[in-house]
Amino acid sequence: MEKDFYISLIYKELKKEISSDEQVQLDAFYKASPDNLQLRDDIGMAWRLSQPSGKLPKVDVLADLKKVKSQLDFKKAAAPQPSAKVFSLGQKVMRIAAALLFLVVAGYFVLQFMNKPEITRFATGDEVKDFQLEDGTSIWLNKNSSLELSSADFNESIRNVKMTGEAFFDVKRNENAPFVISTSSAKVTVLGTSFSVNESSSKLVEVNVTEGKVSLAPLSGSEELILVANEKGILNLDSNKLEKGSEITSNNLAWKTGKHIFRSTKLSNIILELKNNFGFDISLENKDLNECSITAVINTADGMTVLRKIAADLKMEIQEKDANTFVLLNGECY
Repeated sequence: MEKDFYISLIYKELKKEISSDEQVQLDAFYKASPDNLQLRDDIGMAWRLSQPSGKLPKVDVLADLKKVKSQLDFKKAAAPQPSAKVFSLGQKVMRIAAALLFLVVAGYFVLQFMNKPEITRFATGDEVKDFQLEDGTSIWLNKNSSLELSSADFNESIRNVKMTGEAFFDVKRNENAPFVISTSSAKVTVLGTSFSVNESSSKLVEVNVTEGKVSLAPLSGSEELILVANEKGILNLDSNKLEKGSEITSNNLAWKTGKHIFRSTKLSNIILELKNNFGFDISLENKDLNECSITAVINTADGMTVLRKIAADLKMEIQEKDANTFVLLNGECY
């Protein structure tokens, strides 16, 4: 694995055997993540603990035994002290045994650390990011979302990941290794398909399937909802109930595609989409305008830009109540 390569470089650095090119690679690895710096510190600590604090005493066991025997046979000595010599030999042996035991314990610590599951985490801030897992699965993370997996739970027999926020998955099919996404409230299981999972809302978990078959289930309880292409599944977190939603549209993935498409779409439905996708609370001064039909392609993933474009097309004014609450004033249908 790639991480093993960097671990070997860390040991080279500790032993001062690293080349200049390798040091450049290792410095870049340190800068890439705080976790990499922590790995360096942990290995460094284990390395230091494994080094003896001083030179081990050299013991000539035969010579020391000979001296002890000489003392025991020398009966005319005024104050024979064979026990002192025996104690000295035992003391040396004990010092060696203690040092060896310390090395064994330190080695065990290093092995335990090396065998600790590797945690991989992907996160986004103010932009959408895409990446690919080792099994070939492609993932797009929406803004302010994250995904985490452990080497202990992502292997040839199971592919478990943890997700917060919203993501689109194009899962590499493997019937021998189900792909399982866990959120704080739900579990989604697939073999190979394309779909999105959204837990951005505090009240709902939503799954939109573009192809294949997906199982949506709450973390607690045995109920599950099977979804196929173009179906939407919703888990209501208040009631812990599952239900199928309306047919998904391309705008459910506008955050990924960067495009909103409306084909003779009623204004009321556009307002509902903006509410579901961006958390907007939009009301109309003139309720009759809910029936206005709009056809447009808006090349943006930004909800506020879409709202401004729709308002401009219908000659409406936007009154902002707070960050996500708006009233549309005036306007007319065409």
